[in-house]
Amino acid sequence: MEARSRMTVARMRTTMREERLGCFPDIPATLFHLGLALSQPEYANVTATIDGQDNIFAGTCGDFAAGTLSIVFMSQRLSFQLQNAKQV
Repeated sequence: MEARSRMTVARMRTTMREERLGCFPDIPATLFHLGLALSQPEYANVTATIDGQDNIFAGTCGDFAAGTLSIVFMSQRLSFQLQNAKQV
């Protein structure tokens, strides 16, 4: 009974929030760093599809130094469907 009275939701809120945020990478400063973070296996949950069968982070393209870096989000299923597309 005594332990339960000390464990209020208000006291646990900070700990619960920190644990939830531990599942996500820190907010990156650049697209380059975002691409690096999203390519890490421990953050696959960030870009997983709703059914958990695929990942929507396809990768990066372009050149960071030239200012042309882009991040591509496309599931493998969409990539497969677009292979025969004549127009996107």
